[in-house]
Parts: sequence; structure tokens; C-alpha cells
Amino acid sequence: MPQNADNMSQGSKEPLPSTNTFAKPASPSTTTSPSDASLHSSIPPTSTDAHSIQDRRATRPQESSFFTIPAPLRRLFDRFPLVTYPENELPSRSPRAVLRSRIKNGIKGERDTFAADGKQNVLYVFTTEEEARLRKASFNPGCLKWQAYLKFCNVSFATLPSSNHASPTGVLPFLLPSLPAAATERESASLSSTYTVLNEHLPIPTSKLQDWASSQPGASIPEESNNIRYDAYMSLLDFRIRHAWLYNLYLEPLNFSTVAYPLYISPVSSNPAVRATVASQLTRAAAHELLTHQASSGSSGCVADLNSSSWSILGNNSALAASYVDVDDLYSEAENAFDALEKLLGDEDEWFFGQAQPGMFDASVFAYTALLLRFDDDVGVSDAVEHEQGSDKVVWQEKRLVKALKRRRNLVRHCRRIEELYF
Repeated sequence: MPQNADNMSQGSKEPLPSTNTFAKPASPSTTTSPSDASLHSSIPPTSTDAHSIQDRRATRPQESSFFTIPAPLRRLFDRFPLVTYPENELPSRSPRAVLRSRIKNGIKGERDTFAADGKQNVLYVFTTEEEARLRKASFNPGCLKWQAYLKFCNVSFATLPSSNHASPTGVLPFLLPSLPAAATERESASLSSTYTVLNEHLPIPTSKLQDWASSQPGASIPEESNNIRYDAYMSLLDFRIRHAWLYNLYLEPLNFSTVAYPLYISPVSSNPAVRATVASQLTRAAAHELLTHQASSGSSGCVADLNSSSWSILGNNSALAASYVDVDDLYSEAENAFDALEKLLGDEDEWFFGQAQPGMFDASVFAYTALLLRFDDDVGVSDAVEHEQGSDKVVWQEKRLVKALKRRRNLVRHCRRIEELYF
């Protein structure tokens, strides 16, 4: 940065010229005596001379420094200074964005969207705009589990489509709680106080959804079973059935093109390069989880013996990675899990563990059974999801996992009961 004349004189190794250096020379016709020279040196410089001294000091070359910005760049930076831009606005459909706009502009009208006035709890899930408007079930098991559970708890909420990138935790779903009544009216809150309210009502991640639901007025929280086998049965869902689901959806080529692609990839972008990248990321993630599980369980010797370099190669080639997955063992474990759940439910009980109302375990089972049956055209489901880009149905082409489920009539009956009562 530019320095003043004093700073520059202190950093210079050469002494500055004395003031008499800049004294006016004598006229050629006049002889300057020693007394005249001393007289001139004792006279202080005029204001014009002082400015001239400062200008010359300022223009004296400085010693080069590693941190010194070259003059051309300095002039360029002066023309284009660094600017800190304000934070990005929330999506226009966000309840908080609508509320901020209303309070700032004094707008009090009808709802901008069915859930964008801040008066409803909003659950962000994998879904489509049309299905969100009709309050239909999400096509993602992780989202559908919590969507069903909140309905079991009699908690009022709306759904909106979103993606993992919009979630504070990087995973859907997440919930934006409704705002206090005082924050949704122009007369009862200023803009600054409303921002405070917004900051205090942060999104609720999945890890806190159950506790949040129990704190809602009017909620009917189902009692969870204290059965000692509860965790063992839950592990069947979290591992055996989930792993079979991942392979069935992402690594079965036919199902990937007819189900996963239209639901998870096409809505992301219309750019072929972006779609190809997202498709590769999804298949690699699914293959990595399955191979990691096989390696840790030792169910496949060829996978367990892979070294780090082989893992790296497999991680970049989803088709090659899928070839290392023991598909028969994967589907066999899932079928055994369905069989265990079928016997646990029994022929007489409506809900698992004989509970009076469905709970978290019922929601976890329903999240998989509902989607397996939903995309099966043989079942005759009327609300099968359609491509946004066309009229083709989203249906399973490889139905090995679906057939395993359909042979368990109690699980199918359990799924249909939840659909009729809550969806």
C-alpha cells in the first residue's frame, strides 16, 4: 500500500537531500559569496518548496519487497475493490422467505403456496411437486419412514420436495417447524425481531425428530415396545433389507434405468454431463456400502482380501464393484429377514409387537414394503409415480426382491392397512 513521505524516508538507506539542495540558484550575473550561501541555507523553504520536497520523497524508488503489490495490480485492485455480498436468499417457496418478504414489504395476502406462510410444519423429502401438493408418500425409504411416523403421532405437517444438498445435515428429511403466531403477522413483529424468531426456530434433523414430535401439543406418541428382541429385528431392516434395497435400486441395471434414474437423477438437471456424474456417484456409493459390509462380515473371501489399491479401483468403477457383490447371498438374507418379520407380525396382530397403534418399527417396515409394492405393476397400484418428462410408469423390471415380499401376506396386509389409514 502507498506510504507517506515520512515512512518512506525512514525506510530508505540513502539520506535525504538537505533543504539547501532545493534552494534557488543564484543569478548568473550575481556572484554568491559565502555569506550569501549561508544566508540561503538558513532561510526556511517556502510552501511551494515544501510540497516539492514531499513529492520528490514520495516518488523516490522503494526497495522491492515480496509483499509489495506491483503498481499495475494495485491500480487494478483500486478500480475493482473486494466486495462482500449479502447471503443468498432462501428459495421463494420457503416459509421463512415468504415471511421475510411479507414483513419487509407489508404484504398481507393469501398464502403464496400451501405451506409457505410459516403456519405449518414443513417436512422436506424426496418427492415431486405434484405429489407434495397431494400429500402423497415419498419415494425414498428414509423419508417415508419419518413421514409415516409423524402421521402416526398425529402431527400436522406439509411436505415439500428437496434434496440432500439443501439439508443442514446433508441427508433428507429435515423439518422446518411452524413459526409462532406472533411472527406471522405484520403488526405484531418488526423485521429485526422476526429475524430473531427465525434464527431460534432452526431446522429439525432426523436425529431430533422423534423428540420434537413428542413435544408438540395434541400429538399422540405411540409407545415403543420394550421387547428384548426389538433391536435385533430392527437390525434386519437396517442391514439385510436395506442392503438388498440398495442393490435392487442402484446396481440392478434394469431397475436403475426405470426407477432410480427418473426419480433421483432426471430431476437434478437436464444436462447430460451432470446426470452422468450424479448417476456415477449414486452407484459408487451403493457399491461401496455393500462391499464394505461384505468385507467386514467376511461373507465373501474375494472382497475381504482386497487391498487398498483394489478398493480404489473398484470405487471408480461401479459395474466392476457390483460384480464383486454376492447377489445370491444378499437376496437370500433379505428373504430370511422378510420371513422373520412375517412371523413376528403374525396373522392376528395389526401392528408389530402387539402394540395398540403403529410406532417407529411399523414405520420402518412400511418404508420398504410400500415402495417395493408401489412400483410393481403386477400389484395394480393406482398411484404409481410417472416420469415428469413423459408418461412412462416407474416400475420394477427385475422383481426378485418384490416377489420375496409378496410371498409374505402378513407384511403386504400391514402395508395396505397403513396406506388406507394414513395415506
